[in-house]
Amino acid sequence: MLDAAVPRRSPLGLVTAAAAFLLLVAFSTNLSAGFWTVRAAVLLVIGAIGLPFTVLILRTPARPAAVAGLVFLGWAALSTAVAEHPVVTLLGRFNQGTGLLFVAALVGCWALGAVLPEGGRSAVEWGVIVGVLANCVVAVVQMLVDLSALHLDPLDQRARGALGNPVQLGAVAAGTFALIAPRVARRARPWPWAAAGLLLGAALQLSGTRSALIVTVVVVVAAFFTQGWRPGAVLAGVLVAGLALGSLVAAVGSTASAGATAAARAGEGSAGTSARIHTWRTALTAVGHRPLLGAGPGRFEEATSPLRTLAIARAEGPDRVFTDAHNLVVEYATTTGVPGAIALLAFVALAALPGAGSRRAFALAVLAVGLVEPQSVSSTPLAFLMLGAALPVLEIPRRHWPTLAAASALATCAAAAGLALIVGDWHLNQANLDFTVAEARAADRWLSPYPDPASQLAKTYVLHKQAGPAEHWRLVAAQRDPAQAGLWSDLGDLELADGRSAEAEVHYRMALARNPWSAQALNGMARAKIAGGDHAAAVPFLRRSLLAMPNQPTIIGLLTGP
Repeated sequence: MLDAAVPRRSPLGLVTAAAAFLLLVAFSTNLSAGFWTVRAAVLLVIGAIGLPFTVLILRTPARPAAVAGLVFLGWAALSTAVAEHPVVTLLGRFNQGTGLLFVAALVGCWALGAVLPEGGRSAVEWGVIVGVLANCVVAVVQMLVDLSALHLDPLDQRARGALGNPVQLGAVAAGTFALIAPRVARRARPWPWAAAGLLLGAALQLSGTRSALIVTVVVVVAAFFTQGWRPGAVLAGVLVAGLALGSLVAAVGSTASAGATAAARAGEGSAGTSARIHTWRTALTAVGHRPLLGAGPGRFEEATSPLRTLAIARAEGPDRVFTDAHNLVVEYATTTGVPGAIALLAFVALAALPGAGSRRAFALAVLAVGLVEPQSVSSTPLAFLMLGAALPVLEIPRRHWPTLAAASALATCAAAAGLALIVGDWHLNQANLDFTVAEARAADRWLSPYPDPASQLAKTYVLHKQAGPAEHWRLVAAQRDPAQAGLWSDLGDLELADGRSAEAEVHYRMALARNPWSAQALNGMARAKIAGGDHAAAVPFLRRSLLAMPNQPTIIGLLTGP
């Protein structure tokens, strides 16, 4: 029998379903990272609830997957312990949050899905479907109506729904096609679900995510074999019609740039793909430097940014740095070492093999998109949650009070941490809006491990024309996450504006050690040399900057100047 703590109609199932829905739709216009902060807080809580249940799963047929998940988490924890900057490795970057806590949450989400009874799993599935369809509706509307007041405007002319990123919209839309396939097959009147598929196809087209489209085509082709030719044909027709509807919406919503979504997809397939490939090559070098433990979870930038090439700078932009590998295997090989990547692959494989049905297909579809797109606090945890829910229903011991106590304690701590994150981000947003020192300091008290509130304090002091405190907080920000080249360049800019070219040179060099093709740092070094009266010494930096970004009229003027 199932654990009495997780009955067939369990509150835990409803809580998990609500959390799945919130991971897809929760955002706030009153936060500086409005699409991330609330979701990160929700993820902390459900990951904390699920993690202790991994111990109970060790006593079930899903033991191999649980062992692999714990090995993956344990290796990531070891990597964090020996990382150069363990605090930011634990947390991950602000507005990204893919550090050790994120890894723990992935394992916890899988365990939570695995221990739910079928009733709870069904509720989670409905939470995902409703959340994704809500995003699809927003995606269509935001291409037709100006929703910028709600921060729901398109990103680079691509629909993003309420997820904040078009690629995540594409990923969950592709996965949800797998969820509706059996519903189309087993109903006498499949048209309501066909309409849902039409909406999914439109959102997929509007997101401009080529990888998600390819995965969706695979899902539809698989439906011919798993559901029969008639449901497969319906899904294929619905997908084609949805893509056509999305193109029509894009044209109507942006008559001045009809076909903008197609252009965005073309861009993803050219410069975006080129930057990925070049970055993956540098990641292989980084893996060679630290093959066992990597740079630490979430520290992809720290491992690869110093190895950036001119090709990457030109394809992606000299100061636009990949903070995620856009490939789960490359990401974890770089950040947790080769053993960590192997443990992740074993975890996914051992979790997927005993699973079955549309839930497993959803998880694998989202993870497949993750082979060319970044992780997310929305889509990646949902994939692991559904991977757990795809397992055969497990029999676990009755009323295992130590596990329940551990889950309650961890969830309480996670809720407190999530609340602190939300409160701190609210103050940070107020500081962004009002540039008040009091709000910026309040944000820094709540978010002190992150460099972002320190950077905001520096901006605030610059506005108030207080150079000394501004430089101090720029230095604090850079010291909190030394891997970010832009933080050192920002400090150098302040020092150069204050007439301290020698100090500025030191920090520009620190920026270039972390990103050798940073136009901001190269131009800053050149200006510092010119300010020191040595124009000849500035020339190599100016030329290097123009190699990375040729269209800089001001820099060309400096190069040809006296």
